[in-house]
Amino acid sequence: GSASREPKSLPDQMALEQAKKGGKEADRRKLPFALTDPQFKGMEKYTYVLRPKYGKKVEIHYVEDPKSGQRMDFKFKQHYGSTSKPKD
Repeated sequence: GSASREPKSLPDQMALEQAKKGGKEADRRKLPFALTDPQFKGMEKYTYVLRPKYGKKVEIHYVEDPKSGQRMDFKFKQHYGSTSKPKD
């Protein structure tokens, strides 16, 4: 996929830091599809959404190991202020 991995703004940076910590339960949810990449076998995919008071939301997808709780493979699905989602 061509999803972006680099924050482009302060809200992007804040969302990435929150996602790396796991964020608030209310802001993250498990995605209902299996991961096909062999390096992520047995892991779970999550989406984390930060909704700043003003402007557009930031959405990040990442992979979490349910055994260790380790999070990895963070990708921006929507940058702050952008209206178009990058194609996966």
